[in-house]
Amino acid sequence: MEDSLIKNKSKKFYFGFGASVSNPTPWLPSFNQNNLISYSFGVMGMYKITNHLTLETRISYSVRNIRSGGRSPWSQEDVAGFDTYNYSLTLGYVEIPVLIRYNFKDKETSWSFYTGFMPAILVGGKLQYSRNTFTSDSLHILTIVGSETISQRYKFNLSNNKNPHSFSDGTDSSAFSPKYDFSILLGIGKGTKILKQKFYFGVQTQIGLMEIGHEIQCSIANNGCNRWRGYNTFTLLTYIYF
Repeated sequence: MEDSLIKNKSKKFYFGFGASVSNPTPWLPSFNQNNLISYSFGVMGMYKITNHLTLETRISYSVRNIRSGGRSPWSQEDVAGFDTYNYSLTLGYVEIPVLIRYNFKDKETSWSFYTGFMPAILVGGKLQYSRNTFTSDSLHILTIVGSETISQRYKFNLSNNKNPHSFSDGTDSSAFSPKYDFSILLGIGKGTKILKQKFYFGVQTQIGLMEIGHEIQCSIANNGCNRWRGYNTFTLLTYIYF
């Protein structure tokens, strides 16, 4: 009798690991913005509160890629002067989402819906940026009148007690990209078993509420590479759990 009770006792704790791919998009699209696929990977833990409610948290490392490039006239009337630029930014964040999940059935393979919030901290990144300024005469002969090139790496430095968010030379990273991010998460998915192993597959939208990105004005007429003031992300994710 005692063995039977132990066997039928519902499991409360689950843990696992997984990965996701996404395509973050700013609320206000930037000039010639081209956002490459971003990705994350990490571990997760779940606690079953009731037959239908589960508390979940994850710790993941997320790599977000932002690209932009093109040609920008100085104004709509003066097309004889223009800039060409290439902007490449990679941001590395540690993310810690806290979620509440509703399971439609009391089964490990049930469909489920979840919502929650996700703080994140910037821990690494790389910026590459170049801009050339041209003028054109009456014969349409182009002349370079200015150029600018920036290449920077950022790394979270715990050894710097006064300001861990700084470059190796001590320069504060605030101009590189904001140090923190905060998002609201909404998602739906389904558990399944493959060769007796439990998997979770889902889709998620992430509503970013903070600024991310580097404050560089890629164009005179349009601030093409300024920070994203709010963004949303469509994500595909999968976890294997035990």
